[in-house]
Amino acid sequence: TMQIAQQLYEGVAIGSTRIGLITYMRTDSTRISAVAIDEVRRFIGQNYPAELPGEAAVYATEGKAQDAHEAIRPTMIEYTPDSIKDQLTKDQHKLYAIIWERFVSSQMSNAKIRSTAMELGVKAADGSEGLFRVNASKIVERGFYKAIKVLASKEEKETLIPEIPVGETVKVEKLRSEQHFTQGPARFTDASIIKALEEQGIGRPSTYAPIISVLLERYYVTRENRQ
Repeated sequence: TMQIAQQLYEGVAIGSTRIGLITYMRTDSTRISAVAIDEVRRFIGQNYPAELPGEAAVYATEGKAQDAHEAIRPTMIEYTPDSIKDQLTKDQHKLYAIIWERFVSSQMSNAKIRSTAMELGVKAADGSEGLFRVNASKIVERGFYKAIKVLASKEEKETLIPEIPVGETVKVEKLRSEQHFTQGPARFTDASIIKALEEQGIGRPSTYAPIISVLLERYYVTRENRQ
């Protein structure tokens, strides 16, 4: 990922010009320049006017963050992922789209989601009782989700439950009995090792990959199925 980011940073041929598409990527700062804020707010105002907040969003930077560089962002917001797709490799386009979407959506208004919870009381023939709960969510206002394509996740997918009036009796279609046992902690993946390093204040974004390489090369750990 860092190699692909380096390519985007050093420059990609767009038409007859070589352009650095992202700012310096070895940073965990959330600070954005005033010029970039103005540009992205102008872009949102033209393309998503209903999602332009009254003021720019400012995000707190953690005490341990390197703040010498700006946050990772597109250098020119008008280069949308779709507009330069043909000039990028598949991996370059995917990474650029993630950075572009993160940046633009971070300056858009929040989404509004309506959550519904339904409780079903059950009484068995032997007199025992139980309670089942089901949750559903529906996006009422898409907000920043309007700028998100590649990053669309389960958060944006709606789960629906039928409208059932309070007090109505429902028919039991099927009963399924299951037994669950306590699971041990999940094995580490590259992502969860990095999260642990961040929490412990070990290393920097630029050294996480070398640290993991050393763990593997010295056989402190072995990798199996990405774990």
